[in-house]
Amino acid sequence: MISGAPNKNFFQAHWDWLVALGGLAILGVSIAFMMMEFGVDPEDKAQETKQEASGSKRKDNGVEKVSMRSYGAMFALNFKEQKKVVLPSETMGSFLASDKRIFCEQGDDTEHKSCGKPMPADEKVCTFCQTKQPVEKKIDRDSDGDGLSDSWETENGLDPNNPDDAFADLDGDGFSNIDEIQKFHTDFRDASSHPDYLDYVRVKPELEQTTVSFYLEKSMPSGKSWRVFFKDPTKKNNYGAAGKSYSPIVGEDIGDTGYTLKSYTKKMEQQTITKGGKSRKTEVDVSVAEIVRKADGKLVPLVTGVRNTPVDTQATIIFELGAAKEFIVAAGAEITLFDTKYSVKEISEPQKNDVKVTLKNLTTGKERVVGIQAVSTIPLEQ
Repeated sequence: MISGAPNKNFFQAHWDWLVALGGLAILGVSIAFMMMEFGVDPEDKAQETKQEASGSKRKDNGVEKVSMRSYGAMFALNFKEQKKVVLPSETMGSFLASDKRIFCEQGDDTEHKSCGKPMPADEKVCTFCQTKQPVEKKIDRDSDGDGLSDSWETENGLDPNNPDDAFADLDGDGFSNIDEIQKFHTDFRDASSHPDYLDYVRVKPELEQTTVSFYLEKSMPSGKSWRVFFKDPTKKNNYGAAGKSYSPIVGEDIGDTGYTLKSYTKKMEQQTITKGGKSRKTEVDVSVAEIVRKADGKLVPLVTGVRNTPVDTQATIIFELGAAKEFIVAAGAEITLFDTKYSVKEISEPQKNDVKVTLKNLTTGKERVVGIQAVSTIPLEQ
């Protein structure tokens, strides 16, 4: 930094400026001296140049003097009509630079062939060959690299700088946002808009069954009703021997089994029995006792002599969306997958280890059969 001392006089403080002014004065005197040496008066030369420009003085060279009156009138007219100054566009040239140009390209135009010549940059059709120029495609960035463009995320309420929101589950329906957007084309903001949950359900190949521990042994008339005798080989009687017996009348409970005898139908049937290589026809007791499970009112028919009669056929359903869940169900049971409820209408085993379960959507009423293999299993990304 240069700073002047307060005790210096004017010449000491501004000596550099005085030197510069002196140099300029000397330069001006030198120029004037040179012009006078060559016999040219500077003022006369300036006046002569001005007269030549205005046309008042010209040499006798056969060229007529040009009148500036018409040009002056045109300039005045244009000045009156032009109310504002129009600035040149980015592609327009000026007295220092020419118009901005680009080379003609073919694009998608099949009717014309590109000439490749330099054409105005703002034209959509080449001025030389009339070829339509390719439309410039705007590149949409994906700043967070989640597979969704920045503009799309901004328009749909997601953060273009947060990759985690693409794999989140905004509506809580079990499907990630990006799967709903790109794969399933469902609304990732609407919990009711999603693929069918049953696409991700499969059934274990083995069925599980519960049976009645006792069986129908015999019967005898009791007044206008029947006394029916049941035997449970899994329990001991009052004397410690294997096999506990029950003998209720129709309408009574069957001991402590949790069942009630609802009805009894006496029935005999001719059957062919083969023993020792010999066959003979005999009359067989095929009477039926209908018993009711008191817990849920389920009716189970027991045939005389038939043991281990099935009561419940159970299947294991596996839901493989996200963290896998298992449901052990019987006919009439209900399961909930996220916010959708289903009832088990039927369980069947048409072939060994080929379990089929019919499920009914309690919201839509639509029924669907699922088997041992799900349609697809896509775990929800966390």
